[in-house]
Amino acid sequence: MKIQRDPTSMAAVVAIDGFIPSDDTAVTFGKSKEVASRFSDMYWNLSAYAGSQGERGICWENLLPDFISPALRHDLTNQTKAILFNVWLKDASGPIKLDTITNAAYLLRMLARHAAEKGATVFQALESKSSIVAFLGAGQAQKRAAIRLHALLRKLVALGQSKTTLKVPFSEVRKELLKAHHEFQYNQTPPIPARIYSQLISSLEGDLSNLEGICQPLCAYLSDGLAIGFPNAEVPEQLASYLKDEGLRNGSHGVAQILTRVSGVCGLAIITFSGMRLQEMSSLPFNCLNLGLGGPNAYPLIQGVTTKLKKSPARATWVTSDIGVRAVRLAQTIFGVFHKILGGGKHLKSKDGSYLLFCRTGYLGRGYLPDVQSSGLPAYFRAISRRYSLTIQDQDIEELCLIDPFRPWESDAKFTVGKVWPIAPHQLRRSLALYAHASGIVSIPTLKRQLKHILAAMARYYAKGSAFADKFIRMNPDHFAHEWNEATALAEFTGYTKAIFLPEGELFGAHSSFSALHLKTENPIVFSRRSDTLAAFKRGELGFKETVLGGCTNPEPCKIPPLEWLPLNCLENDCRHMLGVKDRLKLIIRSQESEVARLSKICPESSEYNFEADILARLRQVGERHLQ
Repeated sequence: MKIQRDPTSMAAVVAIDGFIPSDDTAVTFGKSKEVASRFSDMYWNLSAYAGSQGERGICWENLLPDFISPALRHDLTNQTKAILFNVWLKDASGPIKLDTITNAAYLLRMLARHAAEKGATVFQALESKSSIVAFLGAGQAQKRAAIRLHALLRKLVALGQSKTTLKVPFSEVRKELLKAHHEFQYNQTPPIPARIYSQLISSLEGDLSNLEGICQPLCAYLSDGLAIGFPNAEVPEQLASYLKDEGLRNGSHGVAQILTRVSGVCGLAIITFSGMRLQEMSSLPFNCLNLGLGGPNAYPLIQGVTTKLKKSPARATWVTSDIGVRAVRLAQTIFGVFHKILGGGKHLKSKDGSYLLFCRTGYLGRGYLPDVQSSGLPAYFRAISRRYSLTIQDQDIEELCLIDPFRPWESDAKFTVGKVWPIAPHQLRRSLALYAHASGIVSIPTLKRQLKHILAAMARYYAKGSAFADKFIRMNPDHFAHEWNEATALAEFTGYTKAIFLPEGELFGAHSSFSALHLKTENPIVFSRRSDTLAAFKRGELGFKETVLGGCTNPEPCKIPPLEWLPLNCLENDCRHMLGVKDRLKLIIRSQESEVARLSKICPESSEYNFEADILARLRQVGERHLQ
């Protein structure tokens, strides 16, 4: 439904008492509380909220399309500014995060453009239920913004109609907003398929090794160039050879590209082997590595700040692996050259953000800012999929179907066979959380080996009730550890789905019979909806863990003694939780036959032989029953 624009809207805007400020109203302030921007400015300076990110701001010049009239442009711009100022900037109860402001501005920009296309103002659009519903249905970006729009409408209602003059239909559109948010969450980018994830890790490790190999000549060249000028600095032979092999120009231009690669490879490795966010990685202080916390058997830790808290950033600690340590040390060595020569050499013990691990170097030092983040990381991450040839194959689509069997992957253009996987930093966080719980879903030996050490570290530090969790994580509600713990249910669900729908071979056991029965019915109880089944895992009604025979669906701790690697009691008593694979049972019987034959030749009268022979007899007995 097209909203007709009120021709007197300009007068209405002027008549709004207090909600649209006067032109000279101060809207943002600098770090010393000086006025940074006024309401009439077409650029609002937000640098005081940016921390180590350098100068940031909002430009209102290109807010709207060119086809609208000057009067409507004036109304839309002023109303958008007024909402941002009154709802987020004015009378803030505490420190405001830059992301909060820029995300709000982005939402208001989308709303203003949507209203402009209908010939309406932002205020008119926010007062119309049909306009809000139409906005939500305009595309995936609007669905993504649904939860922010929900927050905006709730804030406007809280301010009151007497202050805003807006009659917001919040209660009427609340269900539509939550529905749109749910649809967006359902279509979020999934965890990276195991094959692609393993290939990404291998490629990262290869790049890391190559960069470590040229670290010394690269640092020597940077030191000379910063001291005598890069045109006068000689490129070492080993560095020149690397530039040639990579197809980069010999000299300062090629070295500048290597620095971008160092930032990208090290940053991506840190995210991959810690679970931190892009912003958290970008804001790491130079001295962020801690190898001694927790005693001699402790795992390495990275210490920085979390950027997702409601008020101000807080100290945070992440477990990492040897690859994460190598990435931090390589970045420290290379970017430490800039800090040493251009920053006064006070960086080695810096933990307060005055010297960042990934600082902005400009072009080989021209534009060096020690406390401002490198700006090239997001662009490098976007290009990494093509650099590493992360092409989607049929088996990757099959795995996505296991993670979410009810999503139409075949019709999703982003995830078709032959296309490059759209890698993004947040996928690495989710993938690590999922694969950290293995539960039978990681079938690639390489990936198991790649993640072995980080999984052991997370199990030790992040498990609920651990001393580390109580000390470092309890007060940080958005730490990766919480996502790691919450991923248990999804990992068990995915392993269970794989065992049922894509088994290694013919299944046997009580739960196999149960699942087969329900899969044949018109209304399967367990498999009707992914959300219901996943909810059952979250409630603890279902469980799954891989066993030597196949899997166990018991959500409770198993009563089998932990030293018994083979669940013979489950086999003999037909445990209702057993989900066995016949080929695995055959292999176990053959292996046991070989062991008994070996012992019969060397010590046929020993207790060890009698023990193993008894196990073989029991295995053959249950095999006769289950393998028919």
